[in-house]
Amino acid sequence: MQHTDVRGGLRLSSRIECTALRVPDELDDLAALMATLRRQERRYRDASTHEVMAAIRRGEVRHTQLLGRTGGENKLVRGFYSDFFARLMGRSVTPGVNQTLFIEKFAVGLNFAATTFNQTQLGSELYRATPTEFYDDTVSTFSATTYIQKSQANPTGNTTVSSATSTVLTVASGTGFIVGGRAQVETGSTTYKFTISAINGGNQLTCTNITGGSLTGAGAFPAGDIPVSPNPVKALHSEAGCFIGGGATGDPNTGTMMNRRPIEQLKDSSISLLYDFVLACESLD
Repeated sequence: MQHTDVRGGLRLSSRIECTALRVPDELDDLAALMATLRRQERRYRDASTHEVMAAIRRGEVRHTQLLGRTGGENKLVRGFYSDFFARLMGRSVTPGVNQTLFIEKFAVGLNFAATTFNQTQLGSELYRATPTEFYDDTVSTFSATTYIQKSQANPTGNTTVSSATSTVLTVASGTGFIVGGRAQVETGSTTYKFTISAINGGNQLTCTNITGGSLTGAGAFPAGDIPVSPNPVKALHSEAGCFIGGGATGDPNTGTMMNRRPIEQLKDSSISLLYDFVLACESLD
């Protein structure tokens, strides 16, 4: 009997990345940013959309400010694989009408919990939109980009500290904050990010997994830098994912969730965001 040893194959991976920008009101639109860059820089006048988008992410449009990039690898969840396998089985299994694999919506939410393979929706969806641009290099990489304007997807959790201990922030308003959400507080010297493990009395936020300054997951603010009134406190975008299939509409939690990543991204009315979902195939030969 002949034995065949198969060593080749492909690895499928994906990630979600976010570029934060500060742009003038008249440029707060992806098409406007692209057109402006083509006018400003001769080398981009005949460049591909992909090349122009890359330049925008680098902050090359004049009068805009690149605030930073966050993100990384995410998890593809069961819903994606179920739809994908149904398409592959073709003649033996008829895919459902919603198993199109089309990315219909990109969504962000407020829950920072880790992603589970069987998860079917975001923990606390805040906002969703149709991706603005798609890119396929025809070889190994596909991406879907969603531009979020300054007026869009702003968490309502935006308040100030009234008083604080090393572990609890009493804020002027607890509206818009959730247990399990990620938030940030700015002291005079440091921006700290933290997970809200409990909300008591409607406005007392218990803080865990605190990062910032010298902290990398601490359970308390440092004794010399405990937040004080009126330090600003803001809820963050704390999760993101794509939704596929014809069942995905503008309503929260509709469609099949394809992937998810916990994130921690500041979003308010002064910031525009470019979210990129990137799917890549890597040969294992």
